[in-house]
Amino acid sequence: MTTDFKNIAIQEANGVANIVLTQPSPKNSLSIATLKELYTAFTSYQGRDDIRSLIISGKDGVCSAGADLTDSNSYTDKSLLHMRRLAKLGASVCEALEKLEQITFAAIEGHCIGGGLALSLACDFRVMAKSSYVCLPEVKYGMSMGWGALPRLVALAGPAQAKRLVIFGEALGATDAVKAGLADDCVDDGQAVSVAQEWAHKVTGLPPISVQMTKEAINAIALAGTAAHTYMEHDQFLLTLASRDLQEGIAAFLQKRTPSFSGE
Repeated sequence: MTTDFKNIAIQEANGVANIVLTQPSPKNSLSIATLKELYTAFTSYQGRDDIRSLIISGKDGVCSAGADLTDSNSYTDKSLLHMRRLAKLGASVCEALEKLEQITFAAIEGHCIGGGLALSLACDFRVMAKSSYVCLPEVKYGMSMGWGALPRLVALAGPAQAKRLVIFGEALGATDAVKAGLADDCVDDGQAVSVAQEWAHKVTGLPPISVQMTKEAINAIALAGTAAHTYMEHDQFLLTLASRDLQEGIAAFLQKRTPSFSGE
């Protein structure tokens, strides 16, 4: 395994790989650089029979602040072709994670926002600490929700809950996330990773071929229409980049003020 990552840390032991988000600011956020490292890491586990489970978490009691909004300039000072390639990156990372044969877990402490939740939705299971919460604020900032999150969200929580989370951007605590089907366990604060480890070690005692076939079959059933629903989401994101509302939404967020949207 490559060890020269700057924004993630990886530790492997007893058939389990722990992947930790470590970008310092915004806290454990998913910058373009971080997404590229995650893609490299996830694809490296294809065909790794010695690793049976992956656990994704964030450093210092926070899962992820989501996409790094300070990266927005990276999309506007390049050719349209390059911008489109960057816009696909988050979805490519989540797809690479989802397609792994290993059983994957998201261990959520603190907040898990936007792209952080999109990444977690691509995992097989989510373990949340009691005081943690998830949130999808993209629409409130004038963006479209991407990264293939919508079909995964609908498959887990249903259309009404998905609309509520995405349109209103409301935070959902761990207990309610379990009730909504977005999380599989609610545990004491500080215990999300250790409980995910317990689940992961159970996987190592199961027959690998049966586990892999079952995961592949269930994903195929639950997400059969994903490609049809998401093939244009990166282009929708590029469309929002050209809107004044997105510029206003990001500016208001960075300036900690209420945005004023015009529909332009």
